[in-house]
Amino acid sequence: MKINWGTGITIAIILFMGYILLMVFKATSTTQHLQAEDYYSQEIGYQTKIDALRLGDDFSKSVRFIQDSNGLELLMPEGFMTDHNKVDIYMFRPNDSALDLQYSIHINEPFIERKKLLTGTYKVTISWKKDNVDYALESEIKIK
Repeated sequence: MKINWGTGITIAIILFMGYILLMVFKATSTTQHLQAEDYYSQEIGYQTKIDALRLGDDFSKSVRFIQDSNGLELLMPEGFMTDHNKVDIYMFRPNDSALDLQYSIHINEPFIERKKLLTGTYKVTISWKKDNVDYALESEIKIK
C-alpha cells in the first residue's frame, strides 16, 4: 500500500494530537502537594529559620535519630537543655502532605512510637529554644 504525502501528514497530525491529549490527561490526574499551605507567609520569616539552622549546625553530630522496631528515639548529648525542656519535630513527607507529622516531645521522653509512623522517606526538622534563641536541624530519614 502506497501512502501519499497528504495521508502521511494527516497520520502525523492525528498521532501528535493523541500524544498531546495523553499528556493533558496525565497532567490533570497528577496530584500536587504544596510543602506548606501558608508558604508565602512562611517565606517572610525565612531568615529566622536560616539563623536557627546555622546555630543548630553545632549539634548536627550529637543530635540524631535511632530507629528500631518500636519506633524512633531522638538521641541528644548529655546535659542537653532547652527552654521548657521540649523539642519540636516536624516530619515532612515529600510525596503526600496528608502524611506530614508534627510532635512536641519532652527531652526526658524522646521517643516516637512506630505505630504513628508510616514506611517511607521523611524530611525532618528538629527545632528548640535555648535562652530565647532558636535552634534547628534538618535531616532526612527513611522509616523501614
